[in-house]
Order: sequence, then structure tokens, then C-alpha cells
Amino acid sequence: MVELATYDDAIVHTLRSGAIRSAILIDDSFPRYVDLAANAGDANAIRTQFKDFDAAIELYKFLNDQKILCDIENTIDQLDDHFIEKIRKSDLVVLDWNLTRGDDNDHEKANHVLAGLADSPQFNLVVIYTRQKDLDKIWTAAAMNLHGGWRNRTEFLEGREDLPGNIETILEQLNNDAHVEEFVTDDHIAGYLRLGMKGAKKCIAEMATSLTEAGCPQKYHHVLSEAVIQGVILRRNSGSGGTTVRQIAGEPKGEYPYLLSGSVFVAFKTKPEAGADDPKSIFDTLDGALKRWRPNLIQLLVSELQNELELHSYAFHSELLPSDARKAAWIYHTLHELKLGAKNKQPESVVLDDVLSSLNIRLIEALQANISAMMTDENSNLVQYGRRSTLLALADKPRNRNDAALAADAIEIAGVKSLAHHDVLHSLNEYLSSDRFVGSHITTGTLLCDAEMASWFLCVSPSCDMVPRRSTDKYSWHHELYPTRPVNLLRLETATPAVALAEAERGVQIFATVDGKAKYLRAVHAKTRLPRPATFFLDDSAPSKGSLNWQSHGFALRHVKPKRKTLAETTLYAVSQLRPGYSARFLNLLGTHQSRVGVDYVNFGAIDPDDV
Repeated sequence: MVELATYDDAIVHTLRSGAIRSAILIDDSFPRYVDLAANAGDANAIRTQFKDFDAAIELYKFLNDQKILCDIENTIDQLDDHFIEKIRKSDLVVLDWNLTRGDDNDHEKANHVLAGLADSPQFNLVVIYTRQKDLDKIWTAAAMNLHGGWRNRTEFLEGREDLPGNIETILEQLNNDAHVEEFVTDDHIAGYLRLGMKGAKKCIAEMATSLTEAGCPQKYHHVLSEAVIQGVILRRNSGSGGTTVRQIAGEPKGEYPYLLSGSVFVAFKTKPEAGADDPKSIFDTLDGALKRWRPNLIQLLVSELQNELELHSYAFHSELLPSDARKAAWIYHTLHELKLGAKNKQPESVVLDDVLSSLNIRLIEALQANISAMMTDENSNLVQYGRRSTLLALADKPRNRNDAALAADAIEIAGVKSLAHHDVLHSLNEYLSSDRFVGSHITTGTLLCDAEMASWFLCVSPSCDMVPRRSTDKYSWHHELYPTRPVNLLRLETATPAVALAEAERGVQIFATVDGKAKYLRAVHAKTRLPRPATFFLDDSAPSKGSLNWQSHGFALRHVKPKRKTLAETTLYAVSQLRPGYSARFLNLLGTHQSRVGVDYVNFGAIDPDDV
């Protein structure tokens, strides 16, 4: 384990020195192995064809000395999705900004590479290696393309019915006034890319006079300014960057500029004027950019865990894989479930989803046990790194502060802003108790709500009763009701943050985030402290999608309307899933409530609400 003296050391160790095992150099002025072979070792001939021959050789040697597998690519004409798929498997990409020979202003190909890496599932480190000295300009061009989704003024304002009736006249005036675009500087664009219109306040102020002269009321200056900015970006960018809109973070100015978007982290370095560059400077630049980014502790711990996992061949780990008998047992289980599915006319895809979900859960549990053992070994790299990096992240913070002060310290250390104390505690409780809902059917601990988020429910039926298939017990109620199944749901009521957090440890609160909104929900009545169960009837069909992004798992249910004594149909959307221990808690809560025994006491008088 490398000794970590500072938090910066922890950043470099896990994100660079412990993570980079392979690299690819993409530069049209670097020779490939086949180019060297074709020239039969004639160094002068190679230098004539590839002006950065010496820099390439030194960098290649340096990476090999660092035990990093390295490849060079200069066949840029074949820049397609297959090329992106190839290079994304490299942990480090050293990318020339100008990949078109003879055109130092063409950076479309480099931007294509960055966009492909940003959308890939693997996190890639990239160093833009360029002869251009204006790195601010390169940062802005790369960020504009990575952000993507730019529209001209007319497209941006499309469908805005709240705009004034003379909007066409205003747009025409703005289009005729070339001076307006002079207000949109690279600094304004960089601020807009990182912070939206908050980062372009100066631009709005400088554009105000022109907007007023064009007939735009002041209350519309904000939206018209943004339309102008987007139009300028669209014209200055080599392309719109595609329809995908990505978040942009980073710093364009000062030493070690960096850019972060999606799955790609980009550092920027200028090539030397002449001669070979010190190859170590590539790592110095990357390290400086990573330190300036300063990712939070959670990101570092996850990164180090990923580094450890990549060192183990779990797919062929004899102690983790099932025995031969169990392998055959799983095949039998799959065949048996497919047989039952065919009998009950279930789609094979649905049956397989359920079987594979069960198998994957068991395999994950085996991996988790192995990782847990690693995390209990105090001599393991993972434990030593986690312990030391955590202490470095919390350095100089007193331990004897009150809860509110501790929450404030946490917000500061995490490097986040605009958070209240209850936001932090809500996030913590939600993280401890639940996960994002995935799967094809409701199960114990599934949190549901209606389309308006007005009614909330928690599934408290045993998970074995929720598997979407016909019960093999021909005399059971579930068998007779199929393809409808009864579902026990707890009615939930909303609570305030203060009340919910004060009683969080009582095991009656549920914390969730839906469509970016924090939800505090109580599983018992506020006064009686008793659960309120209801029986619904679930239509055994695949989940449907609603009109909003969070409504991806909608389930059709029927329930009794007490006043009309009829069955009414409703759609509830699964939004999160309680973890097993928490699901069992609420299942037990309902069981205890339903198994209560009546007593012979007699009521007299009304209950005082203050005494409840």
C-alpha cells in the first residue's frame, strides 16, 4: 500500500496510479508499429513522415516502464463507433486536438472521440495533447461539443406561449443586429456551460440595451439572452454536439484546466515547441488536473473498490461459483419455470427475467461476502486506503460538535452547496434503507404512488405471493383469482422533515426521492400509531410507462371504493425498493397488527387528541 500523506495523494493513487493499466496514444504525427516496420528502422525517414516521432518514442517507453500496456493509433480516417469501442477500453487516452493533417483549426474528430467516451460505461482519463497554446479556447470548444443539444433562437423559443406577441419582430431585429453576438464572449460561454444562466449574468447585463431597443420587455431579457447564447454556440461550434445533453463541470482557466462530462475526465497539455517532451509531464498534468477537480471521498472509495475488483477473476473463482450440482440445479430451475410459464401462457422473457434476477442476486451475495472478507482484513489495500483517505478528508474537523454543526461540516467537506441539514439526513436515511426500483413485478417493500404523487403505498405482501405466475395450489385463493392477485398495501401519509427525522429510528418512516423531490412518508397513523392496510387486486401484466420520466414502472390495480361499493381501477408507479431488512420490518409490522387479539374493555367518552 502506497503511503498517503495528503488527500491529494489519495486522489492520485486511486484515480491515476492505481487505475491506469492501459493507454492509447491518438495522434496523426505519431508512428504506429506497422509504420516503423514499413520503414525498416530508418529513423530519418520516419521523422520526415511523423514530426513527433521522438516524443512518441519517449512517451511509449515511459508508459512501458510504468508497466502500462500502450498502443498508438494514427489511422484517423476510420473514426467510427468501432474505433470508439476500441479506445474506450484503454484507461488513459492521450489525444491530439488536431487530427486532420494540414488543418490546425479542425478539431471535429477529437470532439467525436470525446463525445463517444463521455457516453461509454467505462470512466476514461484523457489528456488533450496539442501544439495550440490557448488552452482556454480548446476547453470551451470541447465543452460546447460535449454539452450538446444546442438550438438556434427560433428552435429554442419554440412552444413558449408565455412570450410577447411581437416575438417574431424582436427576433428579426436581433438577427439584423450583428453587434448583439459580440456580447457573447468565450468567458460568457464557459460560465454558461458550467452554471447555466447563473454563469452568464454579465452577458445578460451587457445585452440589455440591445434587447430593449429590439422591443423586448425586461422580464423576457433572461430567456431571449439564453436564446442568443445558444444560437452563438451553435454557430461557433463545429457541430451541435448531437441531441444528447450532458452536464459539464470543470475549470477552463489557470494552471491545470480540466473538464468533466459523463464518463470522461479531460486534462489539457501543450506540446513543446521543439524536441522531445519529458514524458512524465503527461502524468504531472493529469495529476494536477485531478487534484484541482478534488473529487469527494465517496468517489475515491468507490474508485478504489473498483480497482480491487478488477484485480480478481471472479468469473473463474472456484470458491465463489456454485458447485457442479448447483449449476445443474439452476438449469433445472430455469427449465421448470419455463415449463410453468408456458402452462400459464407467460412470455418466456418475463419468466427468464425472474429466474436470472434470482440467480444474479445469489451470485452478488457471494461476491459481497468475498468483498466483505477483504474489508475486514486490516492489512488489505482496500481497508488501509479507505481508513487513511477518510481521515485525510476529515482532517482538522472537531469531533465533538452538535448534529447541526456536523451536518454543516459534511456539506463543506463534500464540496456541495445549497443544501439544508434535513436534505443531508434525508439522503443518508434513504441511502441506508432503499434502492432504485428495478424488475418486472412488485414485491415486499416496493414503494408506490399515483401519477400525481398524492397517494402513497408500501407493498407488504410476502414476496413469494408476488411472483407473477399461477399458484400450483389449486385450492388457494391466489389460484382462483389468477391472472389477478391480491396485494396488501400499507397506506402512507406524508410527514414534515422535522417530524420524520426526529422519529427516524422508530422504524415507521420511509425516505424517498422522486423526480428530484425529497419525500418523507410515515407507515402508521400520526395519532393512533397503527398501520392502515388495504387490499388491492393486481393485474398480472407487464409494467407500463407513464408520461413522465419517473413513471417507468406502472402497475394496474383495482380497489374497492367504500361509498359506491364497486371496484375502481388505478395505476400506481413503483418508485423505490426497500432493502430486505427494512422490507421485513414493515411486513412484521402488518403481521403484528393483524394478529392482535380483542379484549373486553369498554370505551366511554371521546379521546383527547393531545393524549394520543
